[in-house]
Amino acid sequence: MAEAYGVAPGVEHYGRAINMLGHTGRLDEIEALVAGMLMPPDAVIWGSLLVACRACGNIERAERVMCHMVVVVVVDHGRSEAGDHTCALVEHVCVQGTAWQGGTCEEADEEEHDR
Repeated sequence: MAEAYGVAPGVEHYGRAINMLGHTGRLDEIEALVAGMLMPPDAVIWGSLLVACRACGNIERAERVMCHMVVVVVVDHGRSEAGDHTCALVEHVCVQGTAWQGGTCEEADEEEHDR
């Protein structure tokens, strides 16, 4: 993009590319794109990847992405509105992940409590 148009990609360009790739289930390509970003990925970037993981039913990748999101939200946002939205998204994916694994929300809570 920089060579062809003289414009360095911004986080909004990466976000749009991640959304498009996510709609087609190309999670490997999204992770490669995020790894090669010219700036650190923010909570919106990680959130877009998390939504794509949820749509594809990829709980293992979603767990990795959530770890990155939590670090970004806590370090960059603390307990802000962006942090609250991220926590809600993470919670929704966790509940969805329980359904993917064939369990119930109560079973997941019990397992977490037993640890």
